[in-house]
Amino acid sequence: MLDRYRIHGSRLLLPFFFFLFIALAFHAEKLVSGRGTPITLHDEFDHEYSRYLKTGELLYEHGLFAWYPSLAGGSPSYAYQFPPYYPLCFLAPVVPLWLIYSSLTMAWMCLAGLGMYLFLKERLSVSKDVALAGGVIFSIGVEIYGCGVTQTVFDYCFPLFYVLMTQQTHRRWVLWSSGAVLCLLTVLSYPVLTLPIYMSMHFVVLLLLEGKESLKIFKVHVKRWAIYWSGYVLSCLPLIYTLFLNKDNASRQYGAFTERMASLVGQQLWGNASRTMLMFVLGGSLCFITKSKRVGSIFRSVPIARCV
Repeated sequence: MLDRYRIHGSRLLLPFFFFLFIALAFHAEKLVSGRGTPITLHDEFDHEYSRYLKTGELLYEHGLFAWYPSLAGGSPSYAYQFPPYYPLCFLAPVVPLWLIYSSLTMAWMCLAGLGMYLFLKERLSVSKDVALAGGVIFSIGVEIYGCGVTQTVFDYCFPLFYVLMTQQTHRRWVLWSSGAVLCLLTVLSYPVLTLPIYMSMHFVVLLLLEGKESLKIFKVHVKRWAIYWSGYVLSCLPLIYTLFLNKDNASRQYGAFTERMASLVGQQLWGNASRTMLMFVLGGSLCFITKSKRVGSIFRSVPIARCV
């Protein structure tokens, strides 16, 4: 039973290089264009990457600061999607922004494919060939759906995050490397894009996939869930506190809850699925709902996780 919770490092090299090749091939223009590489403007270079650069310059000049002066009349530096000490802010003044962006898009796509491969193979116990196909479909689909927005870290890496959080091993090098990857995903993710969705989704997937296993193992998973997300919240408390203090200054408006949910369901079930290769997978899987309990449970879990 415990073998499905162990990651064998020697078996990861070929899949890793396979998905790295997929990511490099998909973004081949970034390898040859250099500073002329195509970029995503909206949600990226129009304010996120430019803010990395300006925040980094302020950090190097003044150290940590509480007021960000370069947006309109200025605003509290913590009343944003990332704090002043966000890692890319330290990197932006010394590394070209196009290089940071290109590296992250390829890295997230590679980790998306590898994570889904491991999730399908190790957690859902599907064959290696099917897991590889699932990894390719997910990595390309999430890249098309995400439009190259590198801040949505968990959109790409949640399958890998889940596999690392549920593994059972005593090998020190595996623990250290897994811890390093989890730390990287944590510090590069945006709390406002991660906490409202993936904390609850993590628990729902645990309940659906691991709840039928040994109660002792399930309790270990729940403890890890509680420890990780408690630590995540504590690490971004300055951000959360300042955002709540400045919530009255928010300018974005939303419609009624039912209207937004109807729009969201329509967008997720048709719009995003038709833009990626997910529609073919969903359509083909319908044939197996009555034949496979596992496929049926996955289809039941999708609307639950989506609504949460």
